[in-house]
Amino acid sequence: MRPVGMKAWLLVLAWSIVAASFAVVPTSGASASLALFGNGVGGWGTSNATIDNPGPALSFDQGDTITITIWANDTEPHNWFIDYNGNNVPDAGEPSTDEINTTVLTVTDAFVLDRAGSFTYRCRFHPTTMTGTITVAAPPTAPADNTLLIVGGLVVVVALVAVAAMMMRRKPKPPAQPPSP
Repeated sequence: MRPVGMKAWLLVLAWSIVAASFAVVPTSGASASLALFGNGVGGWGTSNATIDNPGPALSFDQGDTITITIWANDTEPHNWFIDYNGNNVPDAGEPSTDEINTTVLTVTDAFVLDRAGSFTYRCRFHPTTMTGTITVAAPPTAPADNTLLIVGGLVVVVALVAVAAMMMRRKPKPPAQPPSP
């Protein structure tokens, strides 16, 4: 039996580590664009013809990035925000667009949806007449990241095989010679 060289064992170890590094592939949230038209009396809509209160129901996944563009259907100022705590005003940590008014007719902002749940979106200037529901689904539970465990297990297996190979390479001791008379 031909002995296995150190280079071969290092190659097996390197290949095992590279293979284990691909065991878990992280994913990120999706991106979505949204356009809403607002009217201080009528509410929100996906077009000027669909404005209503409540506005359209929106659904996304936690971690998604949404880019929202809002337009005014009237001459009133508006903004759009997700009211996480239900107090009718945009607070720190709640996604909120800049204001549109008679000089700024449209605005586009992007947000990462960082909380799961069902919330109300509103206009800070018309928090009761410009509302809608946004549902943010929690991501599915990801499997545990076992990369370190896999790499550690492979290193142990390679080490055991190396020890076994070295033991097999040892030359047996010659049998003891009986003492001469």
